[in-house]
Amino acid sequence: MLIAIIAAVLITAVIIAVFTRGNGVHTVIEDPFADDEPIVINVPGVEEEPDDEEPLTIERGTFTDFPVTIGKGTGFPLNAMKSIPDTTTGKVPAVVLVHGHGVFDMDEEVFGNRPFRDIAEYLASCGIAVIRYDKRNFKHFHKMKKEFGSSMTVWEEVSEDILLATELIKSDSRVDENRVYIIGHSFGGFIAPRVHFEGGDFAGIISFAGTPLSYIDRRHYWKMEIVANMPEGEKKDAEYAKWVNWDEEMKEYLLNTPDEELKEEEMSGYSLYYHKDLESHPIKEYVTRATIPFLILQAADDFAVDVEHDYAAWQDLFAGRDNATFKLYEGLNHFFFPYQGTVYDGPESEYNEYSVPGHTDQQVLADIVEWIYAN
Repeated sequence: MLIAIIAAVLITAVIIAVFTRGNGVHTVIEDPFADDEPIVINVPGVEEEPDDEEPLTIERGTFTDFPVTIGKGTGFPLNAMKSIPDTTTGKVPAVVLVHGHGVFDMDEEVFGNRPFRDIAEYLASCGIAVIRYDKRNFKHFHKMKKEFGSSMTVWEEVSEDILLATELIKSDSRVDENRVYIIGHSFGGFIAPRVHFEGGDFAGIISFAGTPLSYIDRRHYWKMEIVANMPEGEKKDAEYAKWVNWDEEMKEYLLNTPDEELKEEEMSGYSLYYHKDLESHPIKEYVTRATIPFLILQAADDFAVDVEHDYAAWQDLFAGRDNATFKLYEGLNHFFFPYQGTVYDGPESEYNEYSVPGHTDQQVLADIVEWIYAN
């Protein structure tokens, strides 16, 4: 597709790029409401649309993307994008998008698909402002490793940037600062209740394939399922004995071992000190204290965050309470893309499942919009 790079001074803004995507023309401009200097970015969305059967329907010309920086003046500045509705009557609600575990850009790009761009553009076209940003490890991976090393916690990894993004979107004069919501995908859904109490002060929390279970809880049920499917015999008995109480034993070890020792040990790429921080702040305690509304979205065919354990854990936490809405979607995967029928058996399964070109399911997005306006 043709990209027209235009250097033109308008009354209120400078257009830095115009490109076509899908069914219309979309504009990215320097934000006249921000204090930031002009930012040089690679304008996303200029490649061909995936040739999928059900493209996402977005009304173009109803919103504008403004490139901004979160963490400006800190050691970890991040490129970000504010998607702001063009025509508004009064201040608009807004959403902060938070990634799952992994190294992601602001679109949460995975094998060429961009679920966060789908969410941002759809919501903005429906009158809801959105801020999304490059994850800190996407921009500063080596610097983080050098500066924090095994002392890193979830604060340095993600929480600080969530609060910086929240502060930036709340300070926008077009946004109602009392109606800013958080959409957390996967691990982002896990950490969202904690960040709410650490200063986010959100109007509501949307768990987008998130879980209230810690990594240790989830690893325990994964291992026990593997054991359950093993053939009967001594090996199965030994594995059962190894894992049946592993979760409680590991939690006790984390809470009773000196921090310096935990920093010398790793589990799944993170120091045990990092895991101790998570276990010392159980998400269920934040959820129990929260009175704001929650929207819990779950894909029935998600093999990363599943119905039986993770979705059920959310339901248990909100039993007898009236501040949560639950929605389960058949035929969708962890990114709320159409499920490709993959049975998980290792990293290759993720490529097979997530690399098929597509978009976030439109009904899921419509349900998010409806819930935000109702809450």
